[in-house]
Amino acid sequence: MKDGIPQIDRRAYVYYMALGNSPAMLAQNVAYYLWTYKDAKSQPLLGENTYKLHIPPNVPAKQFWSVVVYDALSRSELQNGERFPSLSVYTGPKKNADGSVDIFFGPKVPTGEEKNWIRTISDKGFFPMFRWYSQEKPLYDKTWQLPDVEEVNPWD
Repeated sequence: MKDGIPQIDRRAYVYYMALGNSPAMLAQNVAYYLWTYKDAKSQPLLGENTYKLHIPPNVPAKQFWSVVVYDALSRSELQNGERFPSLSVYTGPKKNADGSVDIFFGPKVPTGEEKNWIRTISDKGFFPMFRWYSQEKPLYDKTWQLPDVEEVNPWD
């Protein structure tokens, strides 16, 4: 453990995160998950801080994309007082002029970002998982890339 976040051996990492094994889980164009325990500066994600994930326009997902926040210790969805600790194309997040979306994670909602905010819990490590459903070629050939989560000052 480091700062309340488990440090998992890389050989066991995928099994730890996604228990199970099925051909559909590994098949291309079903679902693709990407998660992180650290921000752009390689610091652990802590519930008392505020972070931003900038999602570039034209997410390469035929069906939909979503972001779900999990408790770093239990790997369960973060119990943050909301029905679902998540946002997706279906929740109608506010888009930027270029079609990109900024998602915020933190204990308090940044001004004007209510539709793009997922509450975190102070003194609890967390990790966001970005999910693509029926992902498309730009994800695999890396012409579309998801940037790192960045710590931000929510009042700037």
